[in-house]
Amino acid sequence: MPIFPPSTSLLRLHAAAAIDARGVLAAPAALLLQLRPASPAWRTAWNDLGWPVPPVPPVSPPATASASQPIVGRPFIGLATILALGHPSQVPSPPGCLHIHRPAAVLLPGLVNAHTHLDLSAIGPLAPQGPLSERFGRFVHTVVANRPTTPADISAAIRLGARLCLQAGVVAVGDIAGAVAGRPSTDALDALAATPLGGVAFREFFAIGPGQARLFEQLGGPAALAHSPPLLPAHAPAALRFGLSPHATYSVGPQAMQAAADTPLPLAVHIAESPEERRLFAGAEGPLQSFLERIGLWTPAVAAEFLADRRPLARVRPLVGRAAPTLFIHANDLTEPEIATLGAARATIVYCPRAARWFGYPQTVGPHPYRALLAAGARVLLGTDSAINLPQADLTAHGLSPLDEARLLWQADGPFPALPMLLDHAAEAIGLPPANFRLEPGSAPAAILAADLGQTEPADPVSALFTASGGVELLVSSGFGE
Repeated sequence: MPIFPPSTSLLRLHAAAAIDARGVLAAPAALLLQLRPASPAWRTAWNDLGWPVPPVPPVSPPATASASQPIVGRPFIGLATILALGHPSQVPSPPGCLHIHRPAAVLLPGLVNAHTHLDLSAIGPLAPQGPLSERFGRFVHTVVANRPTTPADISAAIRLGARLCLQAGVVAVGDIAGAVAGRPSTDALDALAATPLGGVAFREFFAIGPGQARLFEQLGGPAALAHSPPLLPAHAPAALRFGLSPHATYSVGPQAMQAAADTPLPLAVHIAESPEERRLFAGAEGPLQSFLERIGLWTPAVAAEFLADRRPLARVRPLVGRAAPTLFIHANDLTEPEIATLGAARATIVYCPRAARWFGYPQTVGPHPYRALLAAGARVLLGTDSAINLPQADLTAHGLSPLDEARLLWQADGPFPALPMLLDHAAEAIGLPPANFRLEPGSAPAAILAADLGQTEPADPVSALFTASGGVELLVSSGFGE
């Protein structure tokens, strides 16, 4: 149960280190926070996720400075401002201050999960089935057959996904608000707007061949895509934005992709994900061609469009270099010239390492080029994709954790600039203030976490964070000024 201070309170955090995207800020570390009550809307968002707001705060500040009030396992829900940060000997402990001690943990801001499918959370983790060449096709069949389609089921799945995000210390997401029965829907967007998460809800749409013509007919022409976004619900947090997701290079035609690029909205598109995608563009054949033919969307004109593009990146060329936030999801299968193109455009790529392993892409398309993309100038973020592609043990212990994605890479490939991918670079890429993902006096971080290291006094707190296996604890959830 969260703690809602009845008035301005002081909270002092003490841990092995404090870290943000700039690295180690202090080790050991203490933070002194000023806490203020949450707004009614913020309290309601937490209530709706199953965190009941107590009618009377269960904890009061101790009467004297010598008394210490330990708090375990219950986050403070309210606005927080950092008053002081540094070595514990330099950070005051005023009379009446509450204390949280985490000697075997590091303090860090709330995280960004840059690519999620929260509406698939209720399906849960599944083991990959069949040979590598069949995994993607079987996955598509599983999603089509099992994804929620009613508003009530979609809302329940989104709430589950939001709880799994908060369990992981995630406070902002790039979520795909999935289409329902192939048609754009606002059900997932409406459900996400009722949670404490910020970020972007990308309304998904499919538009290939006859489906592209039907979409334009429904909207009144390609230009209408830019002028008919739904209004966010009145209860939506200020930090949640509406975007579009032209689903993928193999499911959205050139005209619809251009129409999406012409909007001022944030966009997210799946690109260069699988060997099946490569086959479709190279020869207009393979499992994806068979799938499109089976559902009545394959025509000679569609085949000609794929053969004209030849590579997935050509299909999304209108999106490269847009001023509005644009996320290219997965990008497992890129050539060196394509990496150079994305780097020169300062494009934003979202890599989902555990999903890539689930599909076997390191074996079928090779290692992900995230280091080459970074070296070329692209921005690389991390996402979890859907709960389907995660190990059950990871999901149970840590939720939808982009930190686990970073740990997998760090432990497999060695150190890399992981912190910006989870914090301020990720926030900026989805249109949120980077300042909400930093720890410094005067800042108001969206959240403060304690990540368990399993050790005290680590020699290198950053390396310890990414080589540890413990979870995170949400100590303070401030939101984005709500």
